[in-house]
Amino acid sequence: MMPILSRPVTLCLLRGAIALTSGCVVLLAGCASYPGAIAPGMTHDELIARFGVPASERHRGDDWTVVYTTEPAGQQAFQAQLDVSGRVVSVVQVLDSWAFAKVVPQQWTHEDVLAAFGPPTEKRRLSGMECWDYHYKQDASFDASMSIFFDDAGRVVRLENGPDFSRDRPIK
Repeated sequence: MMPILSRPVTLCLLRGAIALTSGCVVLLAGCASYPGAIAPGMTHDELIARFGVPASERHRGDDWTVVYTTEPAGQQAFQAQLDVSGRVVSVVQVLDSWAFAKVVPQQWTHEDVLAAFGPPTEKRRLSGMECWDYHYKQDASFDASMSIFFDDAGRVVRLENGPDFSRDRPIK
């Protein structure tokens, strides 16, 4: 036989259950707007309604890409390929070593980098060149930063990656 709980205890448990349920609903709602939830078959209008305006978007002939990013803190950018009717064909997380390896110096431009990765975490001048920094998880485990350098004509000159020191926490 189950023990009978007093009214105050029952109300306390009920309030706790409601608070827990509400918290789960808020958490799930947050996940619903996470760009990693982009799915093949979604329309361009559905992307805008669910995730807002993309960080970058490019139409080039039949090639249509949109990028949603969780930068500067999230270390992820999701590139969706759309068909001519505006439906998502594929989606991939592109802030990763394999995607950066596709960048071809002297061929890629600002526009190509934006279409591939979205806007950088930071833009700066370094060694007389424009430099765009992207923060990511190298090999899905190490905090890293990819720096893409451009010449004055806006073409990629070189890429350099290394540890993301902005994520270091001071030792106490």
